[in-house]
This record gives sequence, C-alpha cells and structure tokens, in this order.
Amino acid sequence: MAEKRLDFEDVEVGAEVPPLVRGPLDTPDIVRFSAAVENFEKLHHNAQWCKENGFPDMLVNGPLRQAYLASLLTEWIGESGFLKKLACSHRGMDLPGNTLTAKGRVTRKYEKDGLGLVECEVWVENQKGEITCPGTATVVLPRRGGPPAPIEYPAPPRARP
Repeated sequence: MAEKRLDFEDVEVGAEVPPLVRGPLDTPDIVRFSAAVENFEKLHHNAQWCKENGFPDMLVNGPLRQAYLASLLTEWIGESGFLKKLACSHRGMDLPGNTLTAKGRVTRKYEKDGLGLVECEVWVENQKGEITCPGTATVVLPRRGGPPAPIEYPAPPRARP
C-alpha cells in the first residue's frame, strides 16, 4: 500500500502534528540509548550514584528526547518530505517510568526557491504535562503534483574570519 503523501498545500498554520508517545521508559531503554550514543555519564546508567548525588533516579538522555522529536517530524512528513532543521533544549529531568510524548504545532509556512517550507514549534512532555524539551523545526514538503522534497541542499555560505 502506498504511503499517504503530505503536501505543502495540506498543512495549515496552527495545525497540530500527530503526537508520538514513547514509554513508560524503563532502565534498559535509557541504558541502551546511552550506550548507542556512547554517553557513559553516570547520570544515565547508575541509579545508585544519581541518588547519592541528589538526583531522584537516573536521567533520560537529552539526545533521546531529541530523537523522539526527529521521529515525530519524519513520521508526519513521510518519505516525500525532508527534515531541514531541528533545534531543542533540555529543560527538565525525565526519569525511568516516565511516558514521553513528542508534540508539535505549525507556526509558519512559506515558499522559497520553489519549495514548501513549514516551521513548527515542537516539544517533549512527560505524563505530568511538564515540557522537558522545547524546540523548533523546519521541514520541507513537496508541492501538490510535484516531485518529493530534495534531500540535498547547497552548503551554507562560510562565515568570514
């Protein structure tokens, strides 16, 4: 069955991105991701050390939440779209047992160089509704009847010394 394509014309400012739910996260989830990204900080694998140093438990890795935001967007735009830019900050502690939901909302859409660009506010929140990873993103969507969004773009101009 063919994928349902999301075109630039299908998106409206204010529209919600379908949420992505992960969890409840357990200790092996956190340790596996930390190992995969070679982050061996005790905060992400040693609950006893965390508790001895004032943390409630081991912490969910910030890049894991960023990966959830990337998945949120790429699942929404599908294979015909392109995730051009994603920025986020890690503002809160998520712990084993938390259920994390990545969410987003369209804040702007515009055309540039024949491409349909869509800017979004994105965030990860836990089961208490606390936003622990806010961010922004830009995706490129195909125009209706046009080819998929390109996946290669010219390099940005170099900064002057």
